[in-house]
Amino acid sequence: MKYLLKDYRGYIIERTAFIDVRKDVIIEFEFEGGRPVLNEQVIFVLITDANGVERKHELGVDNKVNLGKDELFEGLFAVTVVLVTGSQATRFWRCEPFCLSKLTSAITPLLDVSEMIEATEEIKELRQIVADLTDRVEQLENNYDPRNI
Repeated sequence: MKYLLKDYRGYIIERTAFIDVRKDVIIEFEFEGGRPVLNEQVIFVLITDANGVERKHELGVDNKVNLGKDELFEGLFAVTVVLVTGSQATRFWRCEPFCLSKLTSAITPLLDVSEMIEATEEIKELRQIVADLTDRVEQLENNYDPRNI
């Protein structure tokens, strides 16, 4: 799997169809404009599963992290890339989540990998609803007459 890190977001640009749970998985990251020059800095990749368990990996010079087979199971995974300077996080890239699900019960060592497009679309819809409600509240405030005339 490969992410493109652009602005403060990470977009899946290459996705493997299946993962063999008996093997480690490599996730690669590509920085738009090239990898940041690291002086006294380090880049971490945080992988959070649906249970809230967070795993931290240091991003190597090859821009890859290796997920061990013990970290892979069915469920939704959130990915965040963090640039740390000293002891402070100075930049974040929130990445598109991905989901692992069992392919079939007949082929147990393989997991299906899918992007959570549905979740992304729901978030877009919610943002639009909030924007519409904010506009409506602003409109009501502008038309409010305390004298009730």
